[in-house]
Amino acid sequence: MTGYALELSSAMHESDSVVALWREIMKVTAWFSGPSEAYTPAEYMAVTLQLYPDAYDRRYRSWLEPEPALMERFTAELKRLRVPKLHGALAGVPAGAQFRVFGKRYVPDTDIMQRLVKWPNRPFPKGLDVFAALGSGRAEHILTNVYHEQERWPAYPESLARVKAEFADKDSGFWYQNVYYAWLYALQALNGPAPNGAPQFMQNEAWQDKSLNTSCGSWAELRHDAILYAQGTLAEADVPDMTKGFVEPNPEFYGRLLRAAETIERLLAGRNLETGRTREDLHWLKQTLGALQLISDKELAGTALTDDELSLIWNIGNDVERISCRFVDENIERWSHVQGTERFMACVADVATSQHRCLEVGVAAGNTIYVLVPVEGKWNLTRGAVFSYREFEWPASDRLTDEKWQQMVRDGEAPAAPVWTKSFSAAE
Repeated sequence: MTGYALELSSAMHESDSVVALWREIMKVTAWFSGPSEAYTPAEYMAVTLQLYPDAYDRRYRSWLEPEPALMERFTAELKRLRVPKLHGALAGVPAGAQFRVFGKRYVPDTDIMQRLVKWPNRPFPKGLDVFAALGSGRAEHILTNVYHEQERWPAYPESLARVKAEFADKDSGFWYQNVYYAWLYALQALNGPAPNGAPQFMQNEAWQDKSLNTSCGSWAELRHDAILYAQGTLAEADVPDMTKGFVEPNPEFYGRLLRAAETIERLLAGRNLETGRTREDLHWLKQTLGALQLISDKELAGTALTDDELSLIWNIGNDVERISCRFVDENIERWSHVQGTERFMACVADVATSQHRCLEVGVAAGNTIYVLVPVEGKWNLTRGAVFSYREFEWPASDRLTDEKWQQMVRDGEAPAAPVWTKSFSAAE
């Protein structure tokens, strides 16, 4: 197989235009999903030319029947170049270093989950593993006291502690190197301690669980959007008077999202991939996130919001609807015109495999949330929307598509929400 990979790499590098196109694709996708975990054709050729400067001579022209000694020397040098971090730790998943023209990418959540499984004690991870490893004490509490993972696998607490320590040392430079990592970093901010001055509704376990549910739901969408790369609605209403709204005051979360949006903007502009529409949408996103960050600070300080800030909250549903529709079709402005699977928010992705089973994570239809919030010294009952996270095992031979999952949700056949979400949810 190494010989075949070398032959393919050699053939690719005979064309400068092919190599240039390959490099451009790899750079752009790396900005969104991280570096390749598998060895690449460029790495194979770099080692080849280092060991055999005359690689294009007839002696080494064909690698289809390579000499064993050459292959041993080649693989040894390749491993000195770098050692892939992710290895198949689940039964049924290929293990060891691999070669790919466009390989799966190293993503932190896969790294975390891979290191927190053990056959046969704990063949599947949980979405909570990701956020526990990123420092969520509430996630770790649920894993320990609700799911009792330490009883299934005695080494689980020690393994989790090692992963937590490793990721605690990651600085912002690590998290902002691509969009995928920045997304996870933003979600991490949802699960920290309530900021100083936080309203009462944010200072209890039910809200912590709600934030975990939000994080898991958004993470499921992230995995769904990156499934080809990662190694593993609101409608208008005519209301005469504008009701004063409230933003969940989490300035760190909005700040991290703002920096992620700036990362995307630099990528697109630097590679001439920005269009007029994306430039307009990114401008709106940055302006909105900056405003939400400022509004959060003012709410925490008990400062009254301006009319413009109240108007932003009031209109944000329409703005998000407009931009979301344009991602589906730039000629569509209303969600009622969207067709197919894009019309329903429910989506699903498999993130792990063991034996003949896989772990599916996803979101069902959104849930309504009611929160008492302080507005200008008075308590107001507000209404919003939250994710409905789902996580369950499923036959690997019948991995779910969005179409099938959405039908299950509509028919009431979707598996129940995790047991820990009952702290903030009413019976369905």
